[in-house]
Amino acid sequence: MNRTLAGFGVFVLALAALLFGLRRLDRPPRSDEARPRRIVSTNRHATEILFAIGAGPEVVGVCDFCVWPPAVEELPRIGGLYDLSLDRVSELRPDLVVFQAPAKAHDESAKRLADLGIDSIAIPVATLGDSFVAIRLLGQRTGREEEAEGLVARLDRELLDVRALVSGRERRGVLVVFGRQGDELRGLTGVGPGTFLDELVATAGGTNVLADASGPYPQISAEDVLARQPDVILEIHVGETLDGARRAALRADWAPLSAVPAVAAGRIEFPTEEYLLVNGPRVPLVARRFAESIHPEVAGE
Repeated sequence: MNRTLAGFGVFVLALAALLFGLRRLDRPPRSDEARPRRIVSTNRHATEILFAIGAGPEVVGVCDFCVWPPAVEELPRIGGLYDLSLDRVSELRPDLVVFQAPAKAHDESAKRLADLGIDSIAIPVATLGDSFVAIRLLGQRTGREEEAEGLVARLDRELLDVRALVSGRERRGVLVVFGRQGDELRGLTGVGPGTFLDELVATAGGTNVLADASGPYPQISAEDVLARQPDVILEIHVGETLDGARRAALRADWAPLSAVPAVAAGRIEFPTEEYLLVNGPRVPLVARRFAESIHPEVAGE
């Protein structure tokens, strides 16, 4: 009987070890020696995530457009999505370079880095779910899985807080645009489906009037706006300094569309916050900013 129990115990231990091993196949242990010590980030999303999970000290180079957190101001710049300088990257002697996926412009760069013995990873950034995937990927690659899970939990909780804030309120039609050709309503770039901004409009108690567009960032005309009849228009001007006169001029450009509810009611805003187009650790700020534009009555709550 004792031999039987002992044999059964060995079997249970062996089975547990097997199951544990299978569970860890997609997350192999990463020793301290295997963790990257010098990281170059080619996009804002990755930079903000790396610092948020505590990997900032390992970041030795960032893209030209990285502005947060303030610590990045002192770091070397390596270009942007379409003008990445591989010479500057290689001079920084990184053991990991983080790209944005999908980004065909970086495929050749990744190959050339591999030829130099430099590892790279591409993180997805399109949707909110992609942001959580990116956080976990970078957490695993930098040995900061616990910090990454903590960040995901915090972001999820803060987004739920925004949803609760606008719960039960009228869902208003929202048009989000950024970029246009000249000072007229031509060549407007709108926010369509399959984007984190589309999801954040919903989180903030709105309905994206371009949710059925053919692409994530469709080009739209004044006629399209007239047909969609948004209740709120958010024309994003990230990083710009818009004084009263400039805002008045931008608002006047929309005046010919007086048949649009947002124009008739004067519910056109021109947000300039630099974090608005970054799918990263500050997305709850974007959700909150949208909520206060769609439902001004929640401001300060």
